[in-house]
Amino acid sequence: MLGLAPLVFLVDEDPTSGDLGATLLATLRFAVARVNSVAHAVTVISTLLPDVVVARARDVSPLQRTAWPSGVPVVTVTAGLREPTALIHAIRTAVRTARSQE
Repeated sequence: MLGLAPLVFLVDEDPTSGDLGATLLATLRFAVARVNSVAHAVTVISTLLPDVVVARARDVSPLQRTAWPSGVPVVTVTAGLREPTALIHAIRTAVRTARSQE
């Protein structure tokens, strides 16, 4: 879907950082679907079909197993990606890479 805003599936159990992340991404013209739990994310990911999943490192393993068959990239938020500029770069790179492989 070239030309449309990438859909970022934001999984964050912390309400404050989840809200901040969703606001930042929306401001940068990403479409954002946010969930508050990994369990919920795993159940809806195949229906939602996001362009990329963003989650904290401790939450990423079940999400990777669920996203892998459909080719949805997962961006893991680690200490190195807590800076908004680095996170946005990682998201854009993941989306571009996934789209180039379609």
